[in-house]
Amino acid sequence: MLSKKNLFAGLALVLVVFSSCTKEGPGGNSTITGKVTIRLFDKGFRVSQGSYPAADKDVFIIYGNGNNVSNDTKTSADGTFQFRYLTKGDYRVFVYSEDPSLPSGKNIMEVSVNIPTNHSEVNAGELIVSKSLDIDEGHALIKGKVYQVNWAKGFAYIIDTTFAYDTPVYLVYENDETYCDRVRVLDDGSVAFPNRLVGKYRIFVYSEDRSDNGAFIPRSVHVEVTQPTQELDFGSLFIDKRK
Repeated sequence: MLSKKNLFAGLALVLVVFSSCTKEGPGGNSTITGKVTIRLFDKGFRVSQGSYPAADKDVFIIYGNGNNVSNDTKTSADGTFQFRYLTKGDYRVFVYSEDPSLPSGKNIMEVSVNIPTNHSEVNAGELIVSKSLDIDEGHALIKGKVYQVNWAKGFAYIIDTTFAYDTPVYLVYENDETYCDRVRVLDDGSVAFPNRLVGKYRIFVYSEDRSDNGAFIPRSVHVEVTQPTQELDFGSLFIDKRK
C-alpha cells in the first residue's frame, strides 16, 4: 500500500507530465489579437487606390506545427480580430489576399505568433491584404470640353468654331493598349468620365487631318488623378472638320 508521501509524489509527477504535454489550442486563458487592412489597387495592381480596415474578413489560425486550419473568426468593423482561450505555444494566423500572378488568384498572408505564458494577450500585428477594383469603381471625375473648328474649301480658311456635339471621346488608363471608356460630347461641348480610379490617363478624340484630306489623327491630352475623390478638368480639346 502506497504511503501518503509516495501518493502525493506520484500525483505531482503526473501533473508535471500532463503540463509538459499540453498542446497548442483551446483550453487556456490567453488571447491572440490583430488587425486586417485592405489595400486597394487597379486590376493590373499597378497603382495603389488607398486602404481601409477589413470588416467581416475571415481570419484563420493553425495550432502548433499542423498544416490544417484549426479555427477561424471574423474581423470587427474596425478590422480587428481575436482568438481567445488559447494555451501557451506556437500558432500561425493567416488571411487570403488577391494575387493575380498565382493560378488560384489568391495568396496567403501569414504571421507566426508565440504565446510565451498563460494569461497572455499577444498582438499578431497588422495583416495587409490586396484587393483589386474595376476601372469604373473609383470615385474621381475627369471632365473637359471638346470644340470643333470648321474649315471651308479644303481647309483654306476657318468658318467658325462650335461645340463638337456627339463626337466620341476615348479614355485610356495607365499603359493599357486599348481604351477603357468612350463617351460622346454633349450639346454644350462637355464630356465627363465619372467613377475613375487614381492613376494616369490619356483622353483623345479623332480629328480630320488637314494635311491629308480623308485621314484622321488623334488629338489627346494626358492627366493624372492623384486623389480618390478628385475632380479633374483636362481643359479643352480641338478637332478640325472640313465643311
